[in-house]
Amino acid sequence: DGEEWAHSAHAHAWKTLARSGAHVDSDCQRCHTTGFGLPGGFASRSQSPERIDVGCE
Repeated sequence: DGEEWAHSAHAHAWKTLARSGAHVDSDCQRCHTTGFGLPGGFASRSQSPERIDVGCE
């Protein structure tokens, strides 16, 4: 459920990247975002902010 997810590590995956500066590395974005490289998936922080972090998809 959404409440459980909100308290999981997946809900904060992007923050983990940002703290280390790895948020600009596409190899890291692949696992720390939802749908990276897929139609409708994460493209960039400005283009698809709703796909930051790991979702339930």
